[in-house]
Amino acid sequence: MTGTLYLIPTTLGSDKWQDVIPLYVSQITRDTRHFVVEDVRTARRYLSRLEMPVPISDLHFELLNEHTMQQDVHKLLLPLLDGLSVGLMSEAGVPAVADPGALLVALAHKNGVQV
Repeated sequence: MTGTLYLIPTTLGSDKWQDVIPLYVSQITRDTRHFVVEDVRTARRYLSRLEMPVPISDLHFELLNEHTMQQDVHKLLLPLLDGLSVGLMSEAGVPAVADPGALLVALAHKNGVQV
């Protein structure tokens, strides 16, 4: 059984996450340990604001940005195919909307991974 690819929205600017992110989305994010992110530093900062139940250093991050080669995106799918859930995070806003995350979403769909 495959894992689930969660599209995790982030706040724009300095908005408080509680004002714009539904509680159930923040809970899914807190339960996730593997992330594909556009920028690791920004992702760590955002996750710190969510008060993750584990140290940020215990989380696993993979990079997917404008410098990622298209042929390397398939490697990002491997944890999902191994049954792990993965959170996809954009630099700001909703992932896979006008950003490289769309490549992973398309590949996940093609391989029967729930998104």
